[in-house]
Amino acid sequence: MRKKRPCSVCRRWFLPDARVGGRQHACSAPACQQARHRRADQAWRARHADYDRARRWQAAIASAKAGRPVATPDRPAALAGVPWDVVQDEMKAEAVVIVAGVARVLTRHTQDEIRAQVAVMARDLAIVLPRVAQDEMEVAR
Repeated sequence: MRKKRPCSVCRRWFLPDARVGGRQHACSAPACQQARHRRADQAWRARHADYDRARRWQAAIASAKAGRPVATPDRPAALAGVPWDVVQDEMKAEAVVIVAGVARVLTRHTQDEIRAQVAVMARDLAIVLPRVAQDEMEVAR
């Protein structure tokens, strides 16, 4: 026996398809199916972040070997001081691609470590410095 359930996207009640049963969480409206598909894709990419990384690096190196111009990497604060035009003039194009990729990976790793340490420090400070009720201050006139 099938029971109606609310759509996880539009929140309207719908009758799930009998073949899907309890696994169907979105109604059959095209907009809801598109949103469900987008969520499923995002979840898959989050679980498999490294899936396509090697192929992308190989493609970038191959295009650099073919003589196509090398795109300079985005410049986060950690890489803002690197003169990429000088690096490109002094190194082979393939090496520039590899150095830029390694710099990107190191920047992401550093940012992740900083976020993790900030979370630990905040937790530790909450333990060490318990919240104390503040007194009301008189307004100076």
